[in-house]
Formats: sequence, structure tokens, C-alpha cells
Amino acid sequence: MKFLLILICVVSSPYFVFASDFNRTLFLKVREAKIKIEPSFLAKSITGLKYGDPVIVLDDTNSWFKIKSLAGKVGYLHGSMLSSSSVKLNSKSKFIPKSASSKDGVVMAGKGFNKEVERKYAKLNSSLNYKAVDRMEKISISDSQINEFVKAGKLVSK
Repeated sequence: MKFLLILICVVSSPYFVFASDFNRTLFLKVREAKIKIEPSFLAKSITGLKYGDPVIVLDDTNSWFKIKSLAGKVGYLHGSMLSSSSVKLNSKSKFIPKSASSKDGVVMAGKGFNKEVERKYAKLNSSLNYKAVDRMEKISISDSQINEFVKAGKLVSK
């Protein structure tokens, strides 16, 4: 009975990967991500990936996946960044899941609103400052700035 309970908990985990899933392709489901040298958000980055980029699963460590990019780079991505469903950009370069039946399909927050949804939301919430959000989305922080922040703050990964 104890074994069955443990098995159910492990299999129901959102980051669980069956042994047969190793060497299978998963896809990046966030706008951008950095492959890390070890399974930690504070680890140094190897290279970047973009929405929809495929990766090969080599292994997993709790919620982190050891992956290999198409460019041959090996490192780690958090499981929350990956999807088993392939994704694509439509002809207007908006983020649309491949499985979406129309441009009105639900778009994950990490992929952003399309203009039509944003206009409807703005009309219902006129007091919100969308220009501030647009400015924040344009902020880019380099890997060296992140590394300096981690070092200055004496942050450590666990």
C-alpha cells in the first residue's frame, strides 16, 4: 500500500519524466530562457533559447531537466519552461500554441496578449498604466549583470 501511494505521488508530479521519455523532444513554452550549467536559477548561463525551440531530454533532477539544444549545448532548464506540445509562430509573428484553433485561443501569460485582447482588457480597465508595462518588457539584463548581482548579494544556489 505504501509503495502504491509513493508511486501515485511520483507519477502525478508535473515534472515527472518516465525513463522512456529520455531522448524525446520537448519545446520551450516561455518567451525566452537561458540554459544553465547546473540545475539552479542562479547558475551561470550557457546559451539562450526562444519560444518554441526544441530540446532533447537527457535526464531530470527533481524539477530540472538536463537537456541538449539543437545547437548541441548541454545544460539545465526548469521543467516549468518546457512543453511536450510543439509550438509555432503564426504569420503575423504572434505567439499562438500549435494546438490553438484560432487567433482567439487562450494565450499563456508568458507569451503576452495579442493586440485585440489587450484593447478589450484596456477598455474594461482604463485606470491601468500599460505604458509602464511596455517599458518594463523592454528592460534587458545581461548575464554579467546577473552574475554581479548574485556575487554582490552572496546568493547561493541549493
